[in-house]
Amino acid sequence: MSDRTRTARLIVLLTSLGSLATACGGPPPGGAGVRPPTTTTSVAPATTGERHATATGAAPSPRPTTPTSPPAPATPATCAATLVDRLTPAQRVGQLVMIGISADARPEAERAVSEHAVGNAFFIGGWRDVDAVRPISDAMQEAARRSGTGLGLLVAADQEGGKVQQLKGEGFPPVPSAVRQARLAPEELRSLATRLGRTLTAAGVNLDLAPVADTVDPRLGRANEPIGRWDRQYATDPQQVGPPVSAFITGLHAAGVGATIKHFPGIGRVRANTDFSATGIDDPVMTVRDAYLEPFADGIAAGADVVMVATARYPRIDPTTHAAFSRPIVTELLRGRLGYQGVVATDDLGVAASVRSVPTGQRAVRFVRAGGDLALTGIATDGPRMTAALLAEAGRDPAFAAQVRAAAIRVVALKVRRGLARCG
Repeated sequence: MSDRTRTARLIVLLTSLGSLATACGGPPPGGAGVRPPTTTTSVAPATTGERHATATGAAPSPRPTTPTSPPAPATPATCAATLVDRLTPAQRVGQLVMIGISADARPEAERAVSEHAVGNAFFIGGWRDVDAVRPISDAMQEAARRSGTGLGLLVAADQEGGKVQQLKGEGFPPVPSAVRQARLAPEELRSLATRLGRTLTAAGVNLDLAPVADTVDPRLGRANEPIGRWDRQYATDPQQVGPPVSAFITGLHAAGVGATIKHFPGIGRVRANTDFSATGIDDPVMTVRDAYLEPFADGIAAGADVVMVATARYPRIDPTTHAAFSRPIVTELLRGRLGYQGVVATDDLGVAASVRSVPTGQRAVRFVRAGGDLALTGIATDGPRMTAALLAEAGRDPAFAAQVRAAAIRVVALKVRRGLARCG
């Protein structure tokens, strides 16, 4: 056999082997992952029946087809985008507000939901007995149905334990404070949170405004008015705060209830309570690399549904404004550095003395502009003011309108996950 013949056969053999490797799923030349695969259209050889039909002029018999998989179900985010794009502009901004349900302002809360499409509410002011609370939750959901959005309400309660329990009495057994919860083994705390979540579910509450992820500076202790004074903290060491925060979240989820970690980026070093004071609310130490951020990162990793942002000030991160209005804190730190892409809410903007100088509607506008999603106010009549301001700003500024849409998608995606909205 001549050298030329041998060479020709070798080329044919190598070509055949290459085709076989490709057909069997072998990597393309250059190794896997070097370049994205190209899409080609191949023509399968005719079957015997097709060749016979072609020769005789008869119609070929149908070829067997490979069953196709059904389309993948929509993710909460894609479903939420579909639902949000069906809303009117007024209904869309309504998803970005959560109002208080107080005993003396129930009619105002229902009207805010049914007539102004406010999309979320929380119990405030102290409520007793599950048999009294459940009808209120149901009435608020009925108001949401009348609004025409097709979306249920996030109905929340501040049910941390200890001194902070908005729901008490029959059906709501006392919950120990965070200081006492921290003494429990993780599985015991998860079980406690699950039992708590079941009492909330029975009352028609689907979101707990807990747990607290703040670390109290041990040098302040009870001089830390909002947290330390009331034993709302799990510990004075951030490494000891993260595990109970995670256990509490996991326990609530086992009961089908959403969890909120608060008060980002932490109010354990401030002296005054932002609800009652506009001074003494600065954390002079907090930076973007602060160890006090670690419990929030742990809570995010555990699946926190909402992160609540404080109305305190953090001059070493943003010397210009309060945390809830700060893009460096909400967008750059929380969403960027910590990677959180879920719902961001505010602490109560209605009663907070720390932001009283800002007009009510502008509190919501500034928060959304900073990158937030859900403006909370304990005052039901603030809801329509906030939605009106958000709607007006979105009408003036296309970039802000895009922020409104993105925020509404995050809120509605949470509703999809919690069974309050659905596609199809």
